Amino acid sequence: MKREAWHGAHVRLSTLPRNPDLRARLSSEALEPMPMSPERFGQYMRDDIDKWSRLAKARNTEIND
Repeated sequence: MKREAWHGAHVRLSTLPRNPDLRARLSSEALEPMPMSPERFGQYMRDDIDKWSRLAKARNTEIND
């Protein structure tokens, strides 16, 4: 997806967490919105994958398909 398209989607979607009805619905599912830029989201995902990969390796855990 082109950078301009990502930016447009981000701008439109970043307003959703301010909607009280949506916040209440997400909260009832134990979800919390975390609005962030596409770049920050990419970093968040890389950090999360790294965190869980290190834990799996430390616990000698394997993923079997």
